[in-house]
Amino acid sequence: MDNLPAPRNWKIIRQKSRKSLPILRRFCYNGAKHALLSKEFRKLAQEIDSVDAKILDIIQRDAGLSVAEIADRVGLSSSPCWRRIKRMEEAGFIRGRVTILDNFALGLNFEVIASVKLALPNRENLQAFEDMVLAWPEVTEVMTVTGQVDYMIHVVTTDMHAYDNFLRDKLLGSALVSDVQSRIVIRVAKRTTALPLDLVENVK
Repeated sequence: MDNLPAPRNWKIIRQKSRKSLPILRRFCYNGAKHALLSKEFRKLAQEIDSVDAKILDIIQRDAGLSVAEIADRVGLSSSPCWRRIKRMEEAGFIRGRVTILDNFALGLNFEVIASVKLALPNRENLQAFEDMVLAWPEVTEVMTVTGQVDYMIHVVTTDMHAYDNFLRDKLLGSALVSDVQSRIVIRVAKRTTALPLDLVENVK
């Protein structure tokens, strides 16, 4: 990767403050790495036809269906349907199958989107922070973002007091974190794990 040509947006990096360089450098490095892998991903995507897309759409909306039920919906017999599913699992299109729980029914109805800024966002601290939040069950999503903050995290807990304890004891209790801005979720207008498969070119 050291011999890669400089990305087009390298000038942007020069204009940023020294403190923001680690995030931007990692962003550009990942962009270059993904560009190199894009040909392989496109090659894999070409292995999916319209029947595969129908199978994936059914599975991503209801992973509890049997192979026979999926096969019936796409007009196949069970054996070729199973082979298609197995092939897509081995190719990495299907990462896993889970049961989606109702957080409100379980009393986990207090959600927060928090922006997190690290005291020093160098490579070691970025990795240390990510390793740290992996151990926190309240955090369901962690995203590195561009802009004035380093991360956006999604926190699910029981109430305001529980979140305050999480904020004080875990997030702000870490020397890695310099600032946290919390946004309480009032209402979720849309939430889905389903991907827009109609955007995949060869399955239209």
